[in-house]
Amino acid sequence: MHDGIGEAGGDQRPDLPGQEFAGRTVLIESTEPRVWLIKTARTIPDAELWLHQPEAANRLDRALAAIDQPSSLTDLDALEQHLSHRR
Repeated sequence: MHDGIGEAGGDQRPDLPGQEFAGRTVLIESTEPRVWLIKTARTIPDAELWLHQPEAANRLDRALAAIDQPSSLTDLDALEQHLSHRR
C-alpha cells in the first residue's frame, strides 16, 4: 500500500492515492475528524448468506465429501422390500 494525499472531488467522493483500491469494495471509517481508515472488504449477497451459516456449511461439507466416496451398487429389490415393510 502506498501512502499519499488525496482530495475529495466536487462530488465529495475521495480521490484515493494509487490504484490499490481500484475495483475493490472498501469500508471507509471515520476514526476522528478528518481521519479515515480504509479497509478492503468482501461482500456476500443476502441471497447467499445462508451458505456461510455453520449448519449449512456442515451440510455442504458432508455432501462434498460424499461425492469423493466410491459409489456402491444398490439392491433395488431389497430396498423395495424394506420400504414395503414400513407401511
